Amino acid sequence: MIQAKELCENCGISYENLKYFKKKKIFWPEEGRKGYTENDVENLKRIVVLRKAGLTCDDIKSVQDGKMSLAECIENRREILKQKDKQINGALNLSAKMMENHIQFDTKEMLR
Repeated sequence: MIQAKELCENCGISYENLKYFKKKKIFWPEEGRKGYTENDVENLKRIVVLRKAGLTCDDIKSVQDGKMSLAECIENRREILKQKDKQINGALNLSAKMMENHIQFDTKEMLR
């Protein structure tokens, strides 16, 4: 059996992340055990990979509950991330132009 500290180290997460995953009900250890099994380690590693891929805990829960396939969930999340990326790039471009033109808060040029 593996203790929580070793589980977190093996999966590259903090203990706070482990507690959060349990709270969100996307990770639960095998029943009636003290400590964690190799199956628990593998399950947690899957969750960590999905989180790094941009999926939310709600996304993962939807897959676990069979409400969506993993492919559908990933595609939905990719579309959301593309929109966020577009918004961020727009903000970066606008702020760069403002810096280049030395726009000040009280100037009318900021409103153009």
